[in-house]
Amino acid sequence: MVRIEENGIPSTKNCTYKAQMSCPQGLFVANDCYDWHKRTATKYDANTVVITSSRKVATLSIANNVAFGGEQTTSLADYYDCK
Repeated sequence: MVRIEENGIPSTKNCTYKAQMSCPQGLFVANDCYDWHKRTATKYDANTVVITSSRKVATLSIANNVAFGGEQTTSLADYYDCK
């Protein structure tokens, strides 16, 4: 099971750094980014994801004379294996 930490690694944990990844833009809500980080962390044998930064980007596109808008969330995270 992979955990998401937003306030850094708890000092009581013995953790090994594995990787840093950025959630791809195009995922529309923060939970999609969190789920993406959880899935990606397993590829690096990591069980803890520490969100180091997050930002929201407003989007607007037009197709067939119809405007579509929304907000995309992207986040940068460090992956750790914690015992």
